[in-house]
Amino acid sequence: IEGPDLLRCVDIYTGLVLWERALPGVGKLYNNTGHHPGANGTGANYNSVSDGVYVLYGRKCLRLDLETGKTLIEYVLPKGNGTAPELCYINAADDVLILGCDLDTDADSEKRQYEDYISCQRLAVLDRKTGKPLWSIDAEFQFRNNAICVGGGRLYCVDLLSEFEIRRLERRGRKTSGSSRLYALDLQTGKPIWKTDDEVMGTWLSYSDKHDLLFETGRPGRDVLRGEPGGMRALRAADG
Repeated sequence: IEGPDLLRCVDIYTGLVLWERALPGVGKLYNNTGHHPGANGTGANYNSVSDGVYVLYGRKCLRLDLETGKTLIEYVLPKGNGTAPELCYINAADDVLILGCDLDTDADSEKRQYEDYISCQRLAVLDRKTGKPLWSIDAEFQFRNNAICVGGGRLYCVDLLSEFEIRRLERRGRKTSGSSRLYALDLQTGKPIWKTDDEVMGTWLSYSDKHDLLFETGRPGRDVLRGEPGGMRALRAADG
């Protein structure tokens, strides 16, 4: 369970607190009592799997021991200009860790706004056991966090240019011409398996292991990001 300054582990049957780990500021982004998309817009900032709890913490990703909450390993992305980037996306699948970051490594985290955490400019895949970087990909526009998913040994992501994204990019002085693209990449190597820019509109991706299908959709509704599209389509995940 995440709080503004901590992660807490409780027994799922009794509610008994098993451990509590102080992480000042870890939940600051979601500490808002107004109408706020929260993790509906940014995706989660931690991921619990069989070998630990992976949590984004500023410019680091921590793997915490499931039994004690102690840090087992710290992951940091390679430094481009001497400063490691702040992390804003996380996923753990198979034997890899997927991290997303902004490329503006000089950005002051205190000045970053909620909208700066809903997408990332670079996706990096690391070996979970060693922290060794395996491959990375940069977006032309932005990889919306909720439009990134994994399945079938592939990583799927939308390089999104929506009206909402256009306003954000223009505020940063970046180009806004072109069209959104949907990628399917080999999870271990990053090699492109297929891609398409045909009517790509999704701000949300999900994968069916049973049917090997990729679902692309938007998420219109209350307390979500502005400009969420309607409609849904299913693609054969192996070839698009």
